[in-house]
Amino acid sequence: MIRSMASELSTSDLYYAAFLQASGALMTRTDRVGTRFFFVFPREQEGVDLDDLQQGWVNNTAEVPGQQYAHHIKTLKATVHTL
Repeated sequence: MIRSMASELSTSDLYYAAFLQASGALMTRTDRVGTRFFFVFPREQEGVDLDDLQQGWVNNTAEVPGQQYAHHIKTLKATVHTL
């Protein structure tokens, strides 16, 4: 699930969040709603266009380094399991 607001993009998809991080996007916080976690990214980021990244994700045309992607998956999983 992706929630898009004017100033933030919020997703509960851990793999999409890891992709955004591996693409250079900075996550500002995690929000917990019941048992679901949301990873929140500000829309305004220097050198990062979240709309372009989202389009690449949806169209399966985006590329990120595998090791970075795997690292961010592990980090986000650890974050979720410690909260």
